[in-house]
Amino acid sequence: MHAELAQNRADLTYANKNLQGEDPRTPLLSTLFLTVLNFNKAQATPLLGLNIYVSDQHSNTITKLDLELNVLHTFVKKSIKGPRSMFAVDDCHLLVCCRENDKILLLNTETEEEHIFLGVNLGIVSPQYVCYSSELKTVVVTCISKRPDVRNTVKVFCQGPQVYFV
Repeated sequence: MHAELAQNRADLTYANKNLQGEDPRTPLLSTLFLTVLNFNKAQATPLLGLNIYVSDQHSNTITKLDLELNVLHTFVKKSIKGPRSMFAVDDCHLLVCCRENDKILLLNTETEEEHIFLGVNLGIVSPQYVCYSSELKTVVVTCISKRPDVRNTVKVFCQGPQVYFV
């Protein structure tokens, strides 16, 4: 796989664009995290279904971009506070780490409905990263906090009552 990527490097095309707000000195997004979502495998050209999601912890938004980095939609929800990493669960659902309100949200990118997927009641404090395995039915969350009881923890949630802390 690595050799194949290196071999095809010359064929790569890319978009390089500064996304700016109304004031050209101010970037539209000040981001640390992005997620690429491409589940539309039935299309003849798979990249046509590509969506890029960028979280902005300063404006508490998630922005949907196309392959040319055009802004398609910005999600503004009161429940999105300090968004960090996101994980694409399927073609229209994102798990979103909301560090400022200690939640992992499940966001439907088509209907904009959101549900608290994991929260403080399960030990989620200042979540930074989230991953999900549908095969293992497991969610992994890292929490980074100054609180000694949750400082730099990894939490693994499996289907069923078990919760493992590492």
